[in-house]
Amino acid sequence: MKNAGKESGCRQAVAPSARPGRVFTRSMRVQMEPQVPPDVSTEFICDVCDRAFATKRGLGVHQTRQGHKNKNEESRATKPPAKTKKSGENDAPPVRGCEGIPERQQCDDQRPLTESQVGRTEEMVLEVSQAPGCEGSREEQEGNVPSEVQAQGTYSPVPAPGVLETAVAHSHADHASKGSVWDGRAGTSVALAPPVRNAAAVCGPAGGNRGASVWRSTGARPKDWRSLPPGLLSDSDSDEEVVPVSYRVATGDHPQDVSSTNEGCLDNASVGTGSASTQPRISSSQVMPTHHVCPECNRAFGTLIGLSQHRRQAHMEEYNAEIDIQRTKPRWHDEEEYLMAVYEVQLRQERVYNLNQRLHQKFPTRTFDAIKSHRRDAGYRKLVEDLQRNQNREPANGHNGYQDELSNVVDAQDASPVDKRAEICDEIRKLTAKPPPKSYQACRLWEIAKRFLSGERVSMELNAYLRESFSSDEVRRNAHAPSNSGEESRRKKKKKEYAKFQNLYKKDRSRCIRQILDDTGVSQVEDPDEFLEEWRTAMEAPVQTAPLSMEPRPHSFRPFDPRSVITASDIKYALPARNSASGPDGFSAKRLHTVPMIILRVLINLIMLQRRLPLVLCNARTIFIPKVPGASTANLHRPITVSHVLTRVLHKIYTKRLMNEIQLDLRQRAFIPADGCAENVMLLQIIMDEAKHSLVPLAMASVDVAKAFDKVTHQAIVHGLRCKGVSDEFCNYIGDYYSMATTVLGINGKTLLVHPTRGVRQGDPLSPLLFNLVLDKFLQKQHQAISFRSGGVSASAMAFADDIILTAATPGGLQSQLDHLHQYLQERGLDVNASKSRTLTIIPSGKDKKAKIVTDRNYTIGGQPIEATTCTATWKYLGIQFRGVLATNDSVRKDLATLLNRLAKAPLKPQQRLVALRFYLIPRLIHRLVLGPVTAKMLLSLDRMVRAAVRHWLNLPHDVPLGFLYAPIPVGGLGILCLRTTIPGMRIKRLNGLLHSSHYPCAAAATTETMIKASRQAENLAHFRGEVLLNSKASAKYWTKQLHQSFDGMPLRSCTNAIGSTAWLGEGTTFLSGREFIKLVKFHISAIPTLTRLKRGQDVPVSCRAGCDARESLGHILQQCHRTHHQRIQRHDGIVRYLSSRLKEKGWRVLQEPHYRTSQGVKIPDLVIHRDQQSVVLDVQVVGTRVALSDAYEMKRNKYLFPELTRQVNPNSSPVVAAVTMSYRGTWARESVNILTDVGLGRNDLKIMSIRCMQGGLRAFSVHQKATAVRPRHP
Repeated sequence: MKNAGKESGCRQAVAPSARPGRVFTRSMRVQMEPQVPPDVSTEFICDVCDRAFATKRGLGVHQTRQGHKNKNEESRATKPPAKTKKSGENDAPPVRGCEGIPERQQCDDQRPLTESQVGRTEEMVLEVSQAPGCEGSREEQEGNVPSEVQAQGTYSPVPAPGVLETAVAHSHADHASKGSVWDGRAGTSVALAPPVRNAAAVCGPAGGNRGASVWRSTGARPKDWRSLPPGLLSDSDSDEEVVPVSYRVATGDHPQDVSSTNEGCLDNASVGTGSASTQPRISSSQVMPTHHVCPECNRAFGTLIGLSQHRRQAHMEEYNAEIDIQRTKPRWHDEEEYLMAVYEVQLRQERVYNLNQRLHQKFPTRTFDAIKSHRRDAGYRKLVEDLQRNQNREPANGHNGYQDELSNVVDAQDASPVDKRAEICDEIRKLTAKPPPKSYQACRLWEIAKRFLSGERVSMELNAYLRESFSSDEVRRNAHAPSNSGEESRRKKKKKEYAKFQNLYKKDRSRCIRQILDDTGVSQVEDPDEFLEEWRTAMEAPVQTAPLSMEPRPHSFRPFDPRSVITASDIKYALPARNSASGPDGFSAKRLHTVPMIILRVLINLIMLQRRLPLVLCNARTIFIPKVPGASTANLHRPITVSHVLTRVLHKIYTKRLMNEIQLDLRQRAFIPADGCAENVMLLQIIMDEAKHSLVPLAMASVDVAKAFDKVTHQAIVHGLRCKGVSDEFCNYIGDYYSMATTVLGINGKTLLVHPTRGVRQGDPLSPLLFNLVLDKFLQKQHQAISFRSGGVSASAMAFADDIILTAATPGGLQSQLDHLHQYLQERGLDVNASKSRTLTIIPSGKDKKAKIVTDRNYTIGGQPIEATTCTATWKYLGIQFRGVLATNDSVRKDLATLLNRLAKAPLKPQQRLVALRFYLIPRLIHRLVLGPVTAKMLLSLDRMVRAAVRHWLNLPHDVPLGFLYAPIPVGGLGILCLRTTIPGMRIKRLNGLLHSSHYPCAAAATTETMIKASRQAENLAHFRGEVLLNSKASAKYWTKQLHQSFDGMPLRSCTNAIGSTAWLGEGTTFLSGREFIKLVKFHISAIPTLTRLKRGQDVPVSCRAGCDARESLGHILQQCHRTHHQRIQRHDGIVRYLSSRLKEKGWRVLQEPHYRTSQGVKIPDLVIHRDQQSVVLDVQVVGTRVALSDAYEMKRNKYLFPELTRQVNPNSSPVVAAVTMSYRGTWARESVNILTDVGLGRNDLKIMSIRCMQGGLRAFSVHQKATAVRPRHP
């Protein structure tokens, strides 16, 4: 067999629309004699890329644009000019493979077939979906094609009628091989350049539409049909009915490498000795589409855009490295020009003469001649003159601006702060004129206040009074070190751990759950003494910094003093929460709420009049929280200092007044009444997007200040207050407070008293403001000339407490900012942790229209290098994770799975796990999901993970309505937050809030294209199952509707009648055991395994197993079945007993089941209660869910509401007759709730009675399942 050595294992391309297993048959005649094709137009071939052109001018234009002209001119010296060739002159390749199938010739321009030319008829079967390969045509394999035809190379079969519409082009050759197509009308064999690697990209389905056959077999697009040669269009081809179809280039397997020797159909159709440049070609409109192959993974794409997008996402590092940012003549940026001008002014002040050389040393990226030439520019020279003029306006070196400012303040009569001491004294005098309360030694306090008003010094007496009256009698005990009592069994360890967490949950629920979710556990400090000594060394380290200078203030400057009369409203605002931690003396915030308001007003105003705080209020205690699980060193612990509750109240009032008067720099967004976290995160994302898409250079640094709150000097704190115009008296008060402050360090039962010399107290309400004032001056000095600017977005720095972002347009500008920041922080006792800081440099490529992340720019701060962020490196800012320049949420699923696993393994009850999930676990994800990138798929997957965990904890079946999980607790649901329906509304609210930001860059950034796209995406996510859920209230309403419309949730509509009756579902009460809570939850949603519940949707018998002629539903078992009769009575009596005991506690005289003889028989109401002249008749009933609770209430009430009975109950007045009506699922009739509220019962009583009702139902169901008594069924 000829060409047996050729590899014929190429896969046959399958048309995308062809069905698997479909078979096509074709009858054809084989032409045995070669046909001489007619002449076609001459083509011109490019010697470099072998591309063909119809005219010489077209070839010349191509060579000029592609840069091939010079190469051709060099090659002309060694070889003849470009060859021209008429198609069909020389040897054409023999046709092999799938396209070598001969067919009967039926063209008008060819001679008719003779009998000698008629070959045999062959049936060729093509398995389209499962073709293993192309073995070539049978004529070639069996030798039916004449050898002389193959030698001449002119053999080109002509398709039979209709074959143009059903032919499938196959090509699996590499880019160096050539193929052929049928051109029956032209009668010629033409080569395809270049052949495709996957025929599915250009093949259409056999028997497809009329026009697509020419398009798919030749590679021509629909818009090029009218330019196709007439021979390629049949009478049935029409461009009006063509629907363009887009096919995948890759069929699932990676394409073969370009250098692969695998040869397919078109390989067999090419001549091994033929030159590619001498092959005749079709015109450019007929060239088949080129395949673009990824150099990293060899994946093929039909367009360059597709390849570029693939490499940008899958091979970002290689893609980024190929971006060319080199410029022949780099332009001068305004920022670079400003930096050079500032340095030149500095050199001129130092009287340096070789300016060009010094400038060249400072800016090595510029040549000496470039600097010399740019200094002659008129704009640059004007900039230098302006800087010199501004420099001369500053005070001379020997001038102390701060002293001048102080003298100006002293000389100005109206510049002194208003003396408010007289007003405070008048307020104390009015308060002490009233009689003192009897608690908290008020008489003693009144005496101290009167002595102070008379001019005596009372600091010692006031300090003694505070120590005796506002301290706890109980001795505060620190946690003891874990004892090692030898080996314990696994069972004992579990019981011990369970008891520890349960006790911690009762004392401090937040701390217990945070410890579980963070997996921090107990601190693993081995040597507490050494640990405390290390912290004392850090806190009491000597401070060696130069004095900070003050800038001059205006002559009419008026200082501000926050100390003025403190009213009752001020104290109510500043009172800490009842569960707040107590101070070093053990006086709790809960006890502070019991102190009479008049005592607090006299005491706090009296303390404020003292020049310094009493010593007892300067003391504090410090605890250490591990940062990571298993922390054992001092660096892995965070100190939290807890002050006295009165100190916290006073400082919170000071903070509020200072915030109203002090204007902080708007770039500091922490500890202010604004959504600063969202503003900084979104502004950072917009800056990076603008740099990337608008092709604007960006140099950015994320700076981490090492232990900023623990190392800042007290001098820097006072200096920050004075710079903002706070009075010297209050500044002295703050200085004395920190100089006298002491704290007791405690860990593992060990304590140590220290006297800190630096740092602010983390936990004091005044500390955040004081730290903001320390950094405020640096932010104000940021010059707008060194900043990132693009459109309406402009930013030089951002700050959120000690998290600082610096932005510039050039690397030189960023380095200048880093140097300035380092010097500023050093003056205040702070330093930068270079190992945790990062830089990001984006330089645009105008030629490629792309932005490149550069990693070869070296930045330093304090002589330490800062790591450069690559395009694939991950980093965090304010809890949001970034990869390169894009925010990402790739780890949120993994983090949620980890948190759920920790919560599942924790020694908690199921109801406690639900509390941890609702209030602690899910809120941890909200920040990342609202400010980070999210999709509907991601939110749905997170919801599924949460639902799976809840179903596992509560042992719920999978067909429990979703509304039961997500509906609020007051309407009968579990109150779990649905991320899919809640996050979009939260995101919309946060994004819309940026438009109204007081920070101008944030407000301007909110109008950028990035923010518009983010808002549009959030609005699209708000559409869910035909509803638009724009806020949390809409989401809760939607899930409530879903719950109450479900079969199991419909009876829960009455839950809203009794507010608080369903609170047991979400409060994590210890009133119930874990097992009982699970059973009650299942009972509440009717997930009890009755036959009707288990066999739901099945056509099987579900009659009651007790022999009743009824379906075995939960309502039948609890309300009708003979097996549960006694349990129904016990359920009723239990509710009556609880109601009777509670009414007695409320002062009612209770008669239980009194007998009244009437004409209607003996009436026995459950309860008759009397108080004063009022009487109430109450009768308890538990009904099913198919009857309206209001109707059941009226029926029961009418049973006892007749005059004969009411006269016997109370002859003097008409008694109130009511029914206590509830369903067996714990829902209440509204009328019953109203009457119970009138007699003095509260929400907690309704909740307990609901639980008692369902507990009785559970006992009845248990008896029904265990009993074996069967009553014979009625016929």
